Amino acid sequence: MLASPSCPVCASDTWMSLGTRTHAASDMAHYDDYTNRRFRILFEVWLPGKSEATFESKLCETCGMVIYTPRPTPEEVNEGYRYLLQMPVAPGQRPVSEEVQSVRAKDLFRIMSRYARGGAARVLDFGGGRGQLMTCFADLGCDCFVVDYYPNPIPKVRKLGNTLDELPKNMKFDVVICSHVLERLADPLSVLVQLRSLLSESGILYVEVPMELWRCVPVQARAVEAVNPIDHLNFFTVQPLRFLLERASFSVISCSMDAYVHTNGSRLTAVRAVARASNKVRTRYPDGAARATERIICPDLRLRVQMLAIHPDWLWAAGRSRLIRVREYFARLCRRVPFGR
Repeated sequence: MLASPSCPVCASDTWMSLGTRTHAASDMAHYDDYTNRRFRILFEVWLPGKSEATFESKLCETCGMVIYTPRPTPEEVNEGYRYLLQMPVAPGQRPVSEEVQSVRAKDLFRIMSRYARGGAARVLDFGGGRGQLMTCFADLGCDCFVVDYYPNPIPKVRKLGNTLDELPKNMKFDVVICSHVLERLADPLSVLVQLRSLLSESGILYVEVPMELWRCVPVQARAVEAVNPIDHLNFFTVQPLRFLLERASFSVISCSMDAYVHTNGSRLTAVRAVARASNKVRTRYPDGAARATERIICPDLRLRVQMLAIHPDWLWAAGRSRLIRVREYFARLCRRVPFGR
């Protein structure tokens, strides 16, 4: 693992510390099965022989990207996924309901229908598990392919390999999907460059990553099960994702925050981007990118109101929570005051 990595977005070495957290191997007994498997990667593959691991969240002062250190190398990440495949239930994924998968597939198809020129004959989902996000494309008769360590794709989807290096040469696609993958990669830039080479002349790339910085520093999250340091290595906001795509020679059509349905059925925040291949490469980054990320971690009132446009259900949840607290207060008050005397 790398103690002093460069920024995976802009290659800068200028960091701001956001906090630290120590994980102990002895705590694994208290985690659920999914999280326990991930921490086995940490203590049995990445840091064998260690009983504790301390991680530090860092903010890139150039582009606003957030990572943690020490950081695994691409080889260590691939070794971790191969380790998961050797376990009885590969690769240790949490079960996802068909209803949630259907909602996410329809949402993706709706977005891509706006941009695909003349339809999409060939679709590739990189890191797409069994290929469930392509069900709408498959139902229309598109040729659908998946690259993932997961061994058994759904019907109408063909697995091309575990990694992009296993793809047949000169194979091109009209749509390439990269949903909830970049946050897991040690070198997301090189993967995006590879995905760019797979696009047809009018091909489109769809990228979606979780936005996990809202009022939170990742390694200091209360629930280890929610954000563990093995699953997610990169923590994006809008600007770092746009910068990364432009550095990989993409022309970004759209990039913004939106709500998505998590595998557990809850609605969370993601950053979604649609891009086409370009010949330009970003080399400069505007001032204020780091400050924009800091505002998400510690949002002001204006940003909180803007987030309500993405999550209007938050307003109801906040009102309901406050109503419950008021009711509990009066219930306690009534228990103290005798009536009928």
